[in-house]
Amino acid sequence: MEYELIIYEKADGIATITLNRPKQLNALNHQTFDEMLDALADAASDPEVRVLVLKGVGRAFSAGDDLKGMGKTSRRIGTDNLSVQLQGPPGMVKALRGFLKPVIAQLHGYALGGAFEVALAADLIIAAEDARLGIPYVQRGLASGTFSIMTAVGYRRACEILFLGDWVSGKEAERIGLVNKAVPAEELDAAVSEWAGRLAKGATTSIAYMKQSMNAFIDWERGLTMQTLIEKPISDTEDAQEGRRSFMEKREPEFKGR
Repeated sequence: MEYELIIYEKADGIATITLNRPKQLNALNHQTFDEMLDALADAASDPEVRVLVLKGVGRAFSAGDDLKGMGKTSRRIGTDNLSVQLQGPPGMVKALRGFLKPVIAQLHGYALGGAFEVALAADLIIAAEDARLGIPYVQRGLASGTFSIMTAVGYRRACEILFLGDWVSGKEAERIGLVNKAVPAEELDAAVSEWAGRLAKGATTSIAYMKQSMNAFIDWERGLTMQTLIEKPISDTEDAQEGRRSFMEKREPEFKGR
């Protein structure tokens, strides 16, 4: 596959998938996920690849779903077919959890919505201290991210993040356990390279077995299915329509609770 929206590189045992839509703050659409999954499959099958890094070019890791293309280029919500709905962020999350090599997410600028869900599926996350991280679906009258965020920080903190829809800084994310480490933005590349280099030289077979063992404690399949089942009915509500309109019109939404 030829890649248009990502950059895929391999060197010294490290595969890197870089989101490459800088003008759109690396907003995610169908094609982005298709390309990421193709690159992930290549990295999984290549015995020379020992570790994977996820990152973005420009001013952000990713601002999340491509809301301007809702129904065309964002995730496939407008369908009753569960297998189709499970594409997009849920499909990428499942693929990353099934990827039996260590994955590091490198976050800077914005990492929001579906993009943050993808990052949370990584094994390790290093963020810039001033990064803005969050799951702001509620601010658009939508609902998702429930399983990924609760798995990361537990029920009450997940309620705070999901119900209010506020973002947290990389530094705060480190404090509450959302990321492993937060560093000054100018040190981010070096911090990720250091961990990736160590992992590439490490006992990655041991890591694969440990990853399988830890995954066995979490029912990712059921959790992601339940999360996805709420997306279609919510996307049809008046609040969701208002959320999309307000986004396009660059104003605060006026939700009616219906």
